[in-house]
Amino acid sequence: MRNYVDVNLDTQLRIFCYDYHDLYRKWVRAIILAAVAERFRQLCRERDISYTELARLAGVTPSTVYSMLKPSRKDVGVVTVKILCDGLELSMIDFFDCELFRDLLPEIE
Repeated sequence: MRNYVDVNLDTQLRIFCYDYHDLYRKWVRAIILAAVAERFRQLCRERDISYTELARLAGVTPSTVYSMLKPSRKDVGVVTVKILCDGLELSMIDFFDCELFRDLLPEIE
């Protein structure tokens, strides 16, 4: 956290607001990433396939799928989502058309 003692009140407020918005964006991104991972978990359960089988169907390495499912991941690229959807013979529209994505918070508040 930043040291607010050495700056005036106006600067403290601007720093606090920036920190708050930055934290909010990180939180929303984490929720979105978790929703994407959970959607792939759902699809694998529905189709009774393993994550390794998903990787094989999509033509990617199993580590691509497993790293996408890790809570510690930083990002999941749209190209990766598209490739995995192609492996499942699922459109991007159908991938995102579920409850997990309907009520997500906006990244910009």
